[in-house]
Amino acid sequence: TNFLLVKPNKIKAEQLLQLLKKENILVRHYPDISMITDYLRISIGSQQDMEILLNHLKKMTLKK
Repeated sequence: TNFLLVKPNKIKAEQLLQLLKKENILVRHYPDISMITDYLRISIGSQQDMEILLNHLKKMTLKK
């Protein structure tokens, strides 16, 4: 498996999806599948891709 299925804490999945989209980080959201509607699917790319994602998530966490 090359992806993570994550449930955001303190923010809705759709909100996080939009914030990441603004940073050109594309993840998948499945709002029509009730079991995972609150989750985002994040594909694992290169080490650099993961570092970029983590840095953006850290910045978003500090803003809250």
